[in-house]
Amino acid sequence: LDFIDDPIDHKAVATIRDPVTSFLSGTRSGFLNLFQEDFGFYCERVEAFYQYYSSIGAHFEKYEDIVTNPEAFFERMSQLLGIEFPDNFRELIEDSKFSGGSGRKGSDLMLRPVRDEDKERYEELKRDETYQRVASLLGY
Repeated sequence: LDFIDDPIDHKAVATIRDPVTSFLSGTRSGFLNLFQEDFGFYCERVEAFYQYYSSIGAHFEKYEDIVTNPEAFFERMSQLLGIEFPDNFRELIEDSKFSGGSGRKGSDLMLRPVRDEDKERYEELKRDETYQRVASLLGY
């Protein structure tokens, strides 16, 4: 933003998700079908996303860590942003509804198991060379 004389103090935070589960979810929902994307190209885009946001100093959080321990995630975000973490966090999150592209509803945050109909494809995608490179980069 070259046109702003007084730079805005900001922090970049990006969430990442295991590309295999993200790809399966995006394919199942029909979102990735719009782009007729193959898995290798999808992984390359995830890698480009990671490299760009790393280059600007973004803080990364894994989706899987957020849903398995939301309290720890919100504590990290509070520290990062320099704001007080609320003592009544559990109460606040229990009263919240969550929904995203996955169609997740309700306040129950948890990792969902791979669907039975996706298990064979899941194992196949985990062996993909591009995925293995990107997974290593992302810490999966």
